[in-house]
Amino acid sequence: MKLDNIEWLFFDVGSTLVSEEKPFLHRLHEIADAVNEPFDAIQNKVTQLYKEKKKGERVLIQEYGIERPRWRSEDEELFPESYECLERLSKEYKIGVIANQLPGTAARLEKHGVLKFIDIVIASAEEGLEKPDRRIFELAYQELVVSLRMLS
Repeated sequence: MKLDNIEWLFFDVGSTLVSEEKPFLHRLHEIADAVNEPFDAIQNKVTQLYKEKKKGERVLIQEYGIERPRWRSEDEELFPESYECLERLSKEYKIGVIANQLPGTAARLEKHGVLKFIDIVIASAEEGLEKPDRRIFELAYQELVVSLRMLS
């Protein structure tokens, strides 16, 4: 059942289509090792910072003055429902992604087997813009318009 007047649906990547739990926990373990604190203590601090609407691990990295551990995108996992959801929705709608992600987002979506369902990928690291900056959404809109013109 297609909704009237809706042609496009946009998704985020992290914690929406893809689970980032493993790479996130890996990063927290590396922070704990770097500062010689128990993992549970670091995890509790990060959780508290997020409750305060702060980017937990970024704040700790800055406070401890350590190098930011590499994000291990190879540990990301597609949520089981994501494939079927995108497959079904792509039959009725154009699908876009707007995400605060590292370079190579489209390649990672391809690795997960879902890029074939996605028409536009806008990733913050590749565009130099990050949500919630409205310009990243404007860029996605511009890409959408270009895509529509190419279909006409």
